[in-house]
Amino acid sequence: MKKTLLALIILPLSVSSYAQKQVSYGISGGMTLSSIKAIDFLPVDYDFEPGYAGELFVRLLLNSNVFIEGDLGILQRGYRFEDESTLSINGTEYENSYMGADWKVSDSYLNADLLFGYHTGNTLSISICGGTFISYYLFSNIYDHNYVYIDPGDHELITDPAIPVGMNENTSETRKRNEYTSNCDLGITGCISLEYDLNSKISLRLSGKYHHGLMNTYANESLDQAKVYNRSFVTTIGIVLRR
Repeated sequence: MKKTLLALIILPLSVSSYAQKQVSYGISGGMTLSSIKAIDFLPVDYDFEPGYAGELFVRLLLNSNVFIEGDLGILQRGYRFEDESTLSINGTEYENSYMGADWKVSDSYLNADLLFGYHTGNTLSISICGGTFISYYLFSNIYDHNYVYIDPGDHELITDPAIPVGMNENTSETRKRNEYTSNCDLGITGCISLEYDLNSKISLRLSGKYHHGLMNTYANESLDQAKVYNRSFVTTIGIVLRR
């Protein structure tokens, strides 16, 4: 009976001691590079748009090499495009005149990752992991630059005094919650990180992630055939603390 009681006392203390030694946590920050996969959306080529990322993370070693990790932070996903074409009015093209747009969108999200992985466990260790992410949409920063150039010779042919000759530009920058962006994004995450131990309690970590969105984030019911999926790379540097 005494041995059983002693075992019941020692067991939770041992588990607690193990958990304290095997748990690490930290903070990191860096940048994102994002674009989108668009289906039946705007017929343009989408480029990558940079953004910011910051997160808190907790890692639990399941054994000497296998771990589970949870990350929670704020990050930006977005895209940009530039488009220019010959000016066309009422079906008539004016070859010496043109119009175009430069559009940048950065969507800020509250993001959570749940990851499972393997690490080498040395002073300079490499970790490879994968899992899933879920994000809640916060707001968008939108940069919109539109322009039209009317050639003087074409202007004489147009014969519309309301259309001015020369270059005409309009630029706007807004921060708002876009009604056509879904509240939630969901997808898969791949991650690789390099960790260097400064001492037994503190490490530096350089991490790279890829987020592959699986959920359509375009929520315009009048264009229900249009679909937008986020694609983003996240690079961060951070500090890891161990108990």
